[in-house]
Amino acid sequence: RVRKVFPVPEHAETLFALATDPEATSTMISVYYKQKTLPENTVGDYRRMLVNQLFSRMLNIRLYELLNQAEPPYLYAFASQNSLVRSGMMYSLNVAVKEDAIERGFTDALTEAERVREHGFTPTELERTKEWLLRRIEQSHEESDKTESGSYASEYMRNFLEDEPIPGISFEFEITKALLPGISLEEVNAMAEKWFGTDNRVVLLNAPEKEGLEIPDEAGILSLFRSVEASEVQAYEDEGTSRPLMEELSTRARVVDESYREDLDINLWELSNGIRVILKSTDFKNDEIHFQGFSPGGHSLVPDSLYRTVRAAPDIVSLSGLGDFDINSLNKKMTGKVVSVFPYINELTEGVVGNASPRDIETMFQLIYLYLTRPREDPSAYLSYKARMQGFIENRSGSPESAFYDTIHVTVGNYHFRERPWTMSMLDEIDSTEIYDIYRERLANLGDFTFVIVGNFNADSIRPLVETYLGSLPSKGHSEKWQDIGNVPPKGVIKKTVYRGMEPKSRVRLVFSGDARWDREGSYAMGSMADVLSIKLREVLREDLSGTYGTSVSASLYRDPREEYRINISFGCNPERVEELTSTVLAVIDSLKTYPVGDEYINKVSESQRRSYETSLKRNRFWLSGLVSYSFRGQDPGLILEYPDLVDSLTSGIIQETARKYFSMHNYIQVVLKPKQNLPEPEISDRIPGD
Repeated sequence: RVRKVFPVPEHAETLFALATDPEATSTMISVYYKQKTLPENTVGDYRRMLVNQLFSRMLNIRLYELLNQAEPPYLYAFASQNSLVRSGMMYSLNVAVKEDAIERGFTDALTEAERVREHGFTPTELERTKEWLLRRIEQSHEESDKTESGSYASEYMRNFLEDEPIPGISFEFEITKALLPGISLEEVNAMAEKWFGTDNRVVLLNAPEKEGLEIPDEAGILSLFRSVEASEVQAYEDEGTSRPLMEELSTRARVVDESYREDLDINLWELSNGIRVILKSTDFKNDEIHFQGFSPGGHSLVPDSLYRTVRAAPDIVSLSGLGDFDINSLNKKMTGKVVSVFPYINELTEGVVGNASPRDIETMFQLIYLYLTRPREDPSAYLSYKARMQGFIENRSGSPESAFYDTIHVTVGNYHFRERPWTMSMLDEIDSTEIYDIYRERLANLGDFTFVIVGNFNADSIRPLVETYLGSLPSKGHSEKWQDIGNVPPKGVIKKTVYRGMEPKSRVRLVFSGDARWDREGSYAMGSMADVLSIKLREVLREDLSGTYGTSVSASLYRDPREEYRINISFGCNPERVEELTSTVLAVIDSLKTYPVGDEYINKVSESQRRSYETSLKRNRFWLSGLVSYSFRGQDPGLILEYPDLVDSLTSGIIQETARKYFSMHNYIQVVLKPKQNLPEPEISDRIPGD
């Protein structure tokens, strides 16, 4: 059938939509520059789309660089081109700001757009961005024979419904290589005049509704536009990044012990500095390598007084840059490379995690080495982090869901010091003088590290990199052990109701927890029981009673830091049906404990598990996660291959026994979210005050 397309009316004046809401948790101001939808059928159309991508990427990089100032003007900002309706597109500039810096944040983002309009981008910016764009499509091309069916289905659907061409990634790669060199800086810069006009402009502002918060009106926002347009904006100066990422390392360790597991197709190496390396070479993806390096300890070994500092340290270090590069110059240095590395400090472990293209694997090892030995100290990184966190925290309590989940968190954590939800005052617990010291202290002894590397590489080719970069990491010759910080869930039945929000909707969470002996079979049984319960709750609560759109059931058996279990059941519903549906959930649990489930449930769960396992065996992330988990627990990773035996052993009796074992009606937490208008009436006493 012929689709009737309705044009978007044009307008010369700027339109506004300014809205406040008491439950809003952030302040966002956006400018939409409406455009007509252009065709995508010819090579010329494709070339125009490349120009658009180059422009947006370069503008977004500049907007991001402003975030890394000691006092960032906004929480985040980005520009993008999107479809509005079939007859119209829009180019948008979106800025999330702190509530006390709406005008500054919006003005600085507009100024950056104005800087581009007046002075354009630099030749070096364009060359880097061309390199990035070509590498991005090259990566897609290299994975073309590994593309999953869903990607093809989505493309075919868009082709049918929207007439999007599908020449194939090979054609797109070749035409991109041919077209990119001919795209000039002048035509990219010209996009600013086309997009940042005053006609067909719409301004949207969303903010919390609270006493004392002043929102600029339409006249005030228009004056910001005029002020920026009248200002003298300096041209952007692009700093060079020609120096090497790091110096050559003169010393390195050797592989002193090695073995090969044929069943798992993994190599196990031990370096002379004590570091263990587990390598699994795969062909699941042509252009993908994943890794994780970890050691026991984590922030469990840090006193409470430094808890917030150590939790923030990896994020602040990541904002500080590495070696001789600040964060902005480091990002420029990484242009054209497919690699990412991040440090982390969890409760029980610390380490680094990331991924890379095979061609950028040496850069990956260099980043690992720098994060573990040469974090760059930058005071502005702490200030930038703190300013961003203030913006995210300042109105989070206005969200009913935040209050609900905070209540769950502190209740399950039994009001432990480290389980407190974020507040403004807690930012002051981050000691800026200790950030880098505590980070280095946690990562000072690398001899007890284990690195797991999975992906498309050759073990012989990677050996020199392992020996050079991992072999040069310092070792103190001893191992650490994490400790139990004692955040044990409370005992007994605890019920709480949170009254927040105006919408007639509720959420319910039930948490069952307690001591339990950990073993592999029990952990599998726990997960399978949760799968069965999820199916039964969907059938009863959603399909039979039409009480909820869906339920969520998760269950885990933990070995560390203590042997315990935890089962979470949650659903949303009408406030008037909370008691009815909660009672129904408990009745279904009781039925699971009392009666064996039918074979149809066992078949559904086991078939789903088998299918999931079959597809997971062809994913690098699955192998990385499995090898890390078994290595951390000191178990034989060969158990990964024995999972089908667990599935084959699943019976109705195991489900019933597990439900009986872990669902205690004398030990659970129930938290309910209800709107404010459902507050119970206060009890009125006839007792005379003073009696």
